[in-house]
Amino acid sequence: MTRIEQWLSHELGLRMASIGAGTAARAVQDRMRVLRITEEADYCTRLGADPTEAQTLTERLVVAESWFFRNPESFHALRGLAEAHPGGPFRVLSVPCASGEEPYSIAMTLKEAGLRRDQIRIDAVDISRLALARAATGLYSGNAFREPLFGEQQQKHFARTSGGHLLAPTIRSLVSFAHGNLASESFLPRENCYDVIFLRNFLIYLDDAAQRGVLRRLRTLLAQNGHLFLGPAESLLATSEGFHPADFPMAFVCRRWDEPTRVLQEVPPQPLPSAKALPRGDRARALARPHTAPATSTVSTPAATTPLPFGEVQRLADAGELVAALEAARAFVARYDTSAEGWYTLALVYDAMALREPAVECYRKVRFLDPDHLEAGLLLKLCRQSTGSVIPGAGQ
Repeated sequence: MTRIEQWLSHELGLRMASIGAGTAARAVQDRMRVLRITEEADYCTRLGADPTEAQTLTERLVVAESWFFRNPESFHALRGLAEAHPGGPFRVLSVPCASGEEPYSIAMTLKEAGLRRDQIRIDAVDISRLALARAATGLYSGNAFREPLFGEQQQKHFARTSGGHLLAPTIRSLVSFAHGNLASESFLPRENCYDVIFLRNFLIYLDDAAQRGVLRRLRTLLAQNGHLFLGPAESLLATSEGFHPADFPMAFVCRRWDEPTRVLQEVPPQPLPSAKALPRGDRARALARPHTAPATSTVSTPAATTPLPFGEVQRLADAGELVAALEAARAFVARYDTSAEGWYTLALVYDAMALREPAVECYRKVRFLDPDHLEAGLLLKLCRQSTGSVIPGAGQ
């Protein structure tokens, strides 16, 4: 591991593979050129001694893209939790909050749920000061409005200006923004207690130690039986850190679980897949990590030793070429139809394209071929039909 990689891991918790070695190298070279530093070791020394330079490099490496009501099912679930809240403040943490689309979506959802202004407490934290500055303006381009069902909210809470869409002050005032590093042990005061935390599609960028550290810290910040909203690929890891899947259709929510059941205690910690960039779409999921079946599995698949197209599917998905990724995965299962991992890859692509029914069928196929496939079992349980009914075979 180079000194730059060590710094990224120690200070930001980043896994080099998740951002791409080329991306990191270009960012470092550009900063060294600006500072007229020729040796990487000297630049690492500068990073440790100069917080401004450390922040500048961080801004080059973090991904701050988001949009309003990304993954609408999460906000349907949030509204249900808010409507069932017994009264008093309803506290929500959004981290990392990027340029504000997620916490502002939370604010609009809580107002629609009927919560009074004095009941709404929303903290939004990000490591990027540039993203926080953009969030504070409340001004957004059309790229921030990608969900087809958002039109009513857009007309109600935004004013069209020459510079873009300006969010109403009544919504902006409900969110408190702050700078913070979620990978740091000192992240936020521990006396804060949240009913809900949004932590979506962030853990996949971290190394194993940082993933677990983040989950442990956030667990202490959640109220008993509080809810943690995650990205689709992150739910399995949460079960090994004191969380239990909650019963919300397609929202990928876990609940703080103070007395884990025997089954949950037996789930070994699972590293998350790395991803240079998430596939486009609100069902974005990392696609690279092959699952290894437990040694006790009784299923034997003839194609088990055949290389799977994870790398090619990952490359296509990162480029936003989901149709091509789908074709690559389909071609593989057409040739090796007894490969549980081939079907699992295909299911993930379907999920990235928000195609629920074929994704569910593929997860079922995985479970048939490999009953011990933990990821497919959990994702099948979380994948509910839009009506909210339990998918047969998904378990409870």
